[in-house]
Amino acid sequence: MAVGYFNFNENGVYTVRITNISNNPVDLQIEFGNTNSQKMMTPGIILLVGSLGIMMASYLKIKNYNIEQPEENIS
Repeated sequence: MAVGYFNFNENGVYTVRITNISNNPVDLQIEFGNTNSQKMMTPGIILLVGSLGIMMASYLKIKNYNIEQPEENIS
């Protein structure tokens, strides 16, 4: 197993040609560049807060929801 990271400093089109010379299939995973995960922190926090807000609002609506039941002894 080999791990190789490709970090490109310029934008453009890149071609990678891979040849499998064995008779068996080979699993391959390629990662290009930096994922910039630090830039995804703020949107992730906003998404978490929004999701919790929607769940809390739904819970409060359902908690006070009453269904009228008909009386059993109607003559």
